[in-house]
Amino acid sequence: MNLKTTLSNTLNKLRIDKKCRIIAISIFVIILVIVILASISIYNHRIQVQNEQAKQAEIERQIQEEQIRLEMIKEEYSALCKKYNDTVDTYNQSITKVNSFIDKISEYNLVQVSESFTEKDYINEDFNLFHEKGDDFSSIEQEIETIKAETDAIDNEYYSVCKIAYKAAINNYNVLAKEYNYLTCHSSIEYISDMPQKASIKKSTTFDIDNRDFSEEELLNVIAGISDETNQLIPYYLVISQITAPSEKWVIQRIKNISSIKSIMAVTPDNDPNGLLGKDGGYISCIYFSIDSIDQNSVKGSTIIEKGTDAGGAIEIYSTIEAALNRCDYLSQFDNTLLYSGSYTVVGTMVVRTSYQLSNQNQVTLTDQIVQVLTEIQNQE
Repeated sequence: MNLKTTLSNTLNKLRIDKKCRIIAISIFVIILVIVILASISIYNHRIQVQNEQAKQAEIERQIQEEQIRLEMIKEEYSALCKKYNDTVDTYNQSITKVNSFIDKISEYNLVQVSESFTEKDYINEDFNLFHEKGDDFSSIEQEIETIKAETDAIDNEYYSVCKIAYKAAINNYNVLAKEYNYLTCHSSIEYISDMPQKASIKKSTTFDIDNRDFSEEELLNVIAGISDETNQLIPYYLVISQITAPSEKWVIQRIKNISSIKSIMAVTPDNDPNGLLGKDGGYISCIYFSIDSIDQNSVKGSTIIEKGTDAGGAIEIYSTIEAALNRCDYLSQFDNTLLYSGSYTVVGTMVVRTSYQLSNQNQVTLTDQIVQVLTEIQNQE
């Protein structure tokens, strides 16, 4: 082999080696690029995973924080609900107290209440419902303060009702007692048995109504006692009221209930035998009546009025006790004389007269019967 050939072969071999190196280098570069790209991809994936994990961790942390926050809010809401309901309990106890007192004194008609106080409901303890509305405690806290203020107002109302009832009981009695005492000074009750001459006035009692520590039971007992005294005085007041200047019609209706009385006739200005009807100091009405135990044929006169008290008796009605007493003073002049016409008694502002033709006992009996029907408690017409 010559040098030229050898050199040529060597050059060819070098070319081949160079190509191989280029190829090898290219392959290496490609592999390196692939590795680098793979590494970058793996790195990016790892970063992405880490980011996702971080995000997930943050979400879980936020969820955990929210759960903790909700638990705290729930506990706070639960505590606030208890506080609210305790406040409502206190309010309702005050409502029950005042309503119960009003109910207990209702029979005495001392306090006028249009309607009962209404109890409040408990708060809705459903946390989810509250949470949906924004977790705002301020409205609940404000409502609690409002209920507390309302409770104070109800407590004040209770003491006010107690005071009104107490003073009304005293006032009702005193008004009635004063009216009764006024009438006893302007009407005669001397012939009526068991009628008190005067009713005592109660300016106050030993009960301290201004002391808020008073016992309700004691107050109720005091009111009941005063009301009992009022109820005991009412019949006496009604009696004296109806016999003080009653109407002519009322008296006639009353004495019709006496079986022995037969004929009844009221005088008029045209037939008044005494000429006293409507005159100053005279009677405002005069009613004559006959009784079955007297023979009317033996009595002079064609009418009951003409026969006068001889037929049975009369009831003269005066506007004042003074006029009735003056009439009795006048009639007393004829006692134990031939002009004696029979008994006379002042009842209220009336002069009840009976016929001299009756025995003394029968005159008393008839007078008692008349007084009885005049003092029965009925509505005055």
